[in-house]
Amino acid sequence: MKTRLNNSIRCLITGSNGFLGKHLINNLKKRKIEMFFSSSKKNDLRDLNSYEKIFKFSKPDIVFNLAAKVGGILENKLYPADFFYDNIAIIINTFYLSNKYKVKKLINVGAGCGYPLNATEPLKESDMFKGLPQAESKAYSMSKKMIFIANEAYFKQYNLKTNTIIPSNLYGEHDNFHLEKSHVIPALIRKFFEAKHKNKKSVEIWGDGTAKRDFIHADDVAKSLIYLAENYKYIEPVNICSGEQSNIKTVAKYLREISQFQGEIIWKKDMPVGQKSREFSKTKMKKALKKNNIKFIGLYDGLSRTYRWFEENYKSKIIRL
Repeated sequence: MKTRLNNSIRCLITGSNGFLGKHLINNLKKRKIEMFFSSSKKNDLRDLNSYEKIFKFSKPDIVFNLAAKVGGILENKLYPADFFYDNIAIIINTFYLSNKYKVKKLINVGAGCGYPLNATEPLKESDMFKGLPQAESKAYSMSKKMIFIANEAYFKQYNLKTNTIIPSNLYGEHDNFHLEKSHVIPALIRKFFEAKHKNKKSVEIWGDGTAKRDFIHADDVAKSLIYLAENYKYIEPVNICSGEQSNIKTVAKYLREISQFQGEIIWKKDMPVGQKSREFSKTKMKKALKKNNIKFIGLYDGLSRTYRWFEENYKSKIIRL
């Protein structure tokens, strides 16, 4: 049975202050849906009693669970225990409360970095548990993979309806642009912007630029989440990806053009960059979104849109630097 998201549906969105959460909220607002928000600033989702206050108040029909402790390679290497504990606790509490309060559907966001390090490309959802992920983010990745175990366990025992997506590399407006805590695209956007506006002679980028990723704009993922919440009836996870890989040299080239930076790009080849390639299978996604009319944003247009937003809001409090 399909679940239509309309003004009679109450939605709880965890991680609402995150950048994917902001894109999801903007899309749900268009439908005049009653929304309730939970973030680390309001409630400690690791603490069951604190988290339950949100459920008692909102009595949600749909839960979009976007809450997670996330960060870049360096932060994952420095604080693996924090990444493991925080994410495991959020997952356990979300499933427990969603079942206790009899939500109609729980929609989760998994982590693409959970795919095994040596998995054959393109990365298929069925391969998620066929090995360990990359070492730098293993604690985070393994904790997020527990979503898939919980999906199966709660469906078998309680018939809890769940959907879980595995997004490829997210980017977009409202992202985290802190140079030590961000992912590659927001970090590069900030570097090129500041180099241009501070008349720097060069921009330094980790690696040699050959590493490839499937980059997808957060607005496309938000629209996909809504569609799957309404139409997808299976508990097995689904990749959400652009279907195209781009290397970091291409990203740098685009951002250099968008920012009009005229200086030199210095490649720091001795710095860690993660895996060389992460191609996602889009076979299952095509079937899951077969009736959807989402036209995914191209990389250049998405980078341009995100850069302009960053430029307009650079000195405001909404930018996380």
